[in-house]
Amino acid sequence: MTLPDRSNHIFPLRFALLAALVLTTGCGKKDAELQQTHAYMDSLRIYLGDLRLMDHEINKAIAGDSVSADLIVPMIAERLRPTVDDLRQRADGLHPTPAVRSAHTLLISYLDVRLQAYDAALRGQTEARTELFDLFSSKQIEAQMIGRDLEEESRRLLSQIPDYR
Repeated sequence: MTLPDRSNHIFPLRFALLAALVLTTGCGKKDAELQQTHAYMDSLRIYLGDLRLMDHEINKAIAGDSVSADLIVPMIAERLRPTVDDLRQRADGLHPTPAVRSAHTLLISYLDVRLQAYDAALRGQTEARTELFDLFSSKQIEAQMIGRDLEEESRRLLSQIPDYR
């Protein structure tokens, strides 16, 4: 008794199983990346909220075109710089996906420029050097421009990331 030759049927079945496995693996990878992108966007929302609150505090404390060093330097030393430094350190722990890499780059730049501005103000006060306050001012303006770009990028991402609320 000879068994029928089923080798012709086994190859297509193996191929179909392999294709299904590859597709399933690919979907799982994409799902994981999408979840990581959503997690990053959740973190970015928190960062932006913290930064907006900080900017609101600054604007409330300085209601005018000129800023007194006696007013702003203690605020920088006690609250602003420690807050931004903490945010910067936490940003190093974020894991951006390729979809949000541009936002992450802007976030890091924003935080770094803010730290540079605050350091210039603190050194300006300590060393009694007015040019460092000019640097503080120009770095603040630079940070505001980066912040606007970051907000814009965040809005763009919100509209492009699938299933993000």
